[in-house]
Amino acid sequence: MRLLLRFMFVFVAIVAAMSLLRGVFAPRTPEAGGSSARRGERAGKLMKDPICGTYVGTESALTTTKRSETFYFCSEECREKFIAGSHRA
Repeated sequence: MRLLLRFMFVFVAIVAAMSLLRGVFAPRTPEAGGSSARRGERAGKLMKDPICGTYVGTESALTTTKRSETFYFCSEECREKFIAGSHRA
């Protein structure tokens, strides 16, 4: 009888631990009632600023098009330098 009680206790403890870990590591999304989206999801795809090399999200970056190619910038300063021609690309 003691063996059966120990087995049941260990089983319940393992199930509780797995449930707790699943809740801690589960992604939080607005649809699932989470407080916010995971970091980077709102930024869209990351692109490299051709002037300073900073990676910026396509959703929030400043852009300009040159020869039908879109370039993404972290700031107006980098964008202006690119337009003025003081870049290496």
